[in-house]
Amino acid sequence: MEENRELAKNFPQIDMMVSTCEGYGNTTKILDQSQHTPLLVQVAGEGRMLGQLQITWLPEAEDGWREQQDEDPEKLQQRINTTRQRTALLEKKFAEDNKNESLIPKINREKRTITQLQSKLQQIVETEELLTQKKVNGFTVRFRKILPKSGSQEIIRLVNKIVKETESASSY
Repeated sequence: MEENRELAKNFPQIDMMVSTCEGYGNTTKILDQSQHTPLLVQVAGEGRMLGQLQITWLPEAEDGWREQQDEDPEKLQQRINTTRQRTALLEKKFAEDNKNESLIPKINREKRTITQLQSKLQQIVETEELLTQKKVNGFTVRFRKILPKSGSQEIIRLVNKIVKETESASSY
């Protein structure tokens, strides 16, 4: 990734770099979201992973890249509401059950989940607003592990699945 950062610094006209790396890790980096910098995507080499990169390219966008989430904001809000209800029930049970200490970790876990979901929802809404205003380019990256099977049937199956998903998503 360091070599890619150096390339990006030396060639500011580059918008995106996709490369392989040794090992098992997959990374997606945006050097700095506040300015026009390239999107760096790195996937493990040696045929272990199949990466899918979908971009929303807006030539007039001047504020770099933002990751687009696959989650539906309405469904995410439903999850937040459900988690709030569960938390309220746990807190009520805690109050009624002589302050049963065993409920505290569960309540705290639910509250952390709410915070994480709210943060994710806020990011989705902000990204969609910026895309609508044509201020940023958007991207979605998925990595799928390729199972070590003989021949290339596993890769062909995954590629066909991705093509089918992409076609059905773009038909809306």
